[in-house]
Amino acid sequence: MKKRILSAALAVCMLLSLSLSAFAITANVSVDKPTVKAGEDVAVTLSMSDALSDIVTIAYKVRFDSSLFTPKSCTTAAGQPYVTMSIVRKDAKGSYVNVSTMDPTSEGQTVQAGAFCTVVFTAKSDVSAETTAAFISEFENAMDTTFQPIHTGHDGGSVSVKVKPASAAYSVALTAAPATVGIDENAQVKLTVSDTYNAYRFVLSYDAEKLEYKSVNTDASVKNERGTLTVTGYGADRSDPVILTFTGKAAGKASVTLTAANIDSGENANVQDAPEAVITAASADIEVISSHTVTFDAKLFSGNTTAEHGKDYTFSKTDKDPKHYTYTVSATMGGKDTTVTDNGDGTYTIANVTGDVVITGSRKAVRYPITVNGSGAKDAAIADDAAYGEDYVFSVNVDADYDYTFEMTIGGVKKNLDLEDIGDAYLCTISGADITGSIVITINKTKKTPATTSILFTGSGSGDVAGGVTQQAKTGEAFTFTINKKDGYTYTVTAKQNDSTITVKDNGNGTYTIDKQHVNGTDITVEVGKTANRTVEVSEYVKLNGKSMFLVTVSGPVSDGNVMTYGGEAMFWSEKYNAYAYLVISDKQLGAVKEAAAGLIGEKAGVKAEIRYDGDINGTGRVDVNDAQLVWNMYNAKYAAFGTTTMEMFLRADMNGSKTLNVDDAAAIINLI
Repeated sequence: MKKRILSAALAVCMLLSLSLSAFAITANVSVDKPTVKAGEDVAVTLSMSDALSDIVTIAYKVRFDSSLFTPKSCTTAAGQPYVTMSIVRKDAKGSYVNVSTMDPTSEGQTVQAGAFCTVVFTAKSDVSAETTAAFISEFENAMDTTFQPIHTGHDGGSVSVKVKPASAAYSVALTAAPATVGIDENAQVKLTVSDTYNAYRFVLSYDAEKLEYKSVNTDASVKNERGTLTVTGYGADRSDPVILTFTGKAAGKASVTLTAANIDSGENANVQDAPEAVITAASADIEVISSHTVTFDAKLFSGNTTAEHGKDYTFSKTDKDPKHYTYTVSATMGGKDTTVTDNGDGTYTIANVTGDVVITGSRKAVRYPITVNGSGAKDAAIADDAAYGEDYVFSVNVDADYDYTFEMTIGGVKKNLDLEDIGDAYLCTISGADITGSIVITINKTKKTPATTSILFTGSGSGDVAGGVTQQAKTGEAFTFTINKKDGYTYTVTAKQNDSTITVKDNGNGTYTIDKQHVNGTDITVEVGKTANRTVEVSEYVKLNGKSMFLVTVSGPVSDGNVMTYGGEAMFWSEKYNAYAYLVISDKQLGAVKEAAAGLIGEKAGVKAEIRYDGDINGTGRVDVNDAQLVWNMYNAKYAAFGTTTMEMFLRADMNGSKTLNVDDAAAIINLI
């Protein structure tokens, strides 16, 4: 039997590998920001243009400028196999890291279309001048379950970011004194600024359970909210530190952390927002005394590691349901034996703590009886009991002429039994966390049912087939299936058996029938095509020097969790157009651009990015005359390509939704001002 299963699996893998080689799979590369400062992070995301199945290993190189960046981390995208990142390597082309996934079982895994992984790079702190750096996706290797190298496509191109030196006019350091205070005693936190300043804003977090904010040494405004202080001040030149006073509230170590700082000179008030300051020392600890240390085995107990002097101390068993263990507990206080009271709810209390506490203990798991019944009970090899918290594994010998069913209850409640088919037997696992009462296992075996024919649904519309993509039809009987058709889509249905096309009858009501003569035990593949009924429009948006910028809009249905794309890049959603929008710069005529656009529209997983028409064209967070100037620059052909002036800025500029840029759009911004 094992040999037959293995042969069939290898045959399927060979077919899959042949089909894989026919596709051009691209790992596109994108970044989360166009500009990064020295010391800041940029996230580089690799996205697969299509899905791959039965993959044992696949790897890409992510090339980068090692004089500007250092790789920091690699995160696997949701739904993808686990991805690892190599150390930095070099070849003739330069520096790179490998990102790859490998199936240790060699059974093959699926790589989904869309985001594959995200590699975070940190810009080096010694960047002294603005420059441009590229991140490049480069295919390295792939292997499917036939263990033969396969070609999965081509390189995904590159994306560039600007790297700027860090610039902060001021630095600030946080210190605290004294480092140790008693309850109701004061501690001062100093915020020392590197140079004379006027305007300032500090945001600090502190442990509100152990510290109470009391005062500040300036006339600053202080907002105190759930352990967060926001200190805001302005006025005459200042060089002295800002001093915050806290009072000890409860025993223990408390941290005060400067999470944000904005500082500026008064002479800059009319030209800019107060910039971020460099935080050279971000936090300090204040120890509030009047407590004792508590030591215990964290595997057995949980609780505070300090106890307040003169107060009762309570700790808990770590197990969520401690009734399944028998516990033995003792303790010393100040080196002498002390009484531990069992509260009967999974907690213990030591009264009137006057010294350091050491808690010791042990536990023994409760064992619960196992009962086996059913027509297949004699085929099982099962012990008399099993212990809570320990996975229990038993085997069931398989009679090839029978089908087996398994049911299990624990304490009268139905539970899942983990089954592994190893050919001539089942390995059955009971999770240790589930062993909380008497176990009853029912194993029944019945003569195998008549042969069935496998129906495999493929194609873009297969997900809309009722009953799933793999179904079984009773041999010798006609098979009818239903497609839950979605509005806005056109469906096509074809079927093949042994590479020959067979007829599928359209019943006209969303159901389709395969004649019984084809339901003969040989697998049938039904391809369900699904094509979105979309409207693509192209118009001239604005004239450039020797070229034009064309607006491409797409309306129509989009799959849940997806966004429309143009040439693989995500489009923007416009409420004014009630459609997805994209801008194309070309020296071709409108007709040629329209013809090209029709073949470049697609969709991929993503979050809809909506165009804001609030007048803030340059994205500074404020609408002013420069936003109108930017629109004037656009319709006067001051920009020949997207760069610092992004596509999103151009789309925001159509304030009246006319699908063209002109003086009316600039006037609309002036009216807002």
